[in-house]
Amino acid sequence: MTHPRAPRNRHRRAFAVASVVVLLMMLNILAFGAMDGSRDDGGIAALRVETLRSLYAAESGVTLAIGEMSAGRDAPAPGTRTAVGHASIHFQSADQSEQIFVEGRAGFGRRRIIVETTGSD
Repeated sequence: MTHPRAPRNRHRRAFAVASVVVLLMMLNILAFGAMDGSRDDGGIAALRVETLRSLYAAESGVTLAIGEMSAGRDAPAPGTRTAVGHASIHFQSADQSEQIFVEGRAGFGRRRIIVETTGSD
């Protein structure tokens, strides 16, 4: 013999199980959304590091070119590339009397420095 309340309890249990499953699905969606957002932050931080490395490489290139010119030697020729750690220096144009164009590169980061030079007579 079955108890008259048994079907009602089954419906309550089924509703409770369904509610828990829906709640767990919502929590999973929130967790995946939070992880996706942190991945974007990591990419932005990596790009900032690459940009700083490229800036420091460009500054090093300008220092190198000015040092060569101060010593009476020619500045590095246009097209010259030099590796500096995780970055590289690209001399795009270097005239003794005009301008020095130096580009620092590191990954996706690019920074260009243009320096006006004048000779001392």
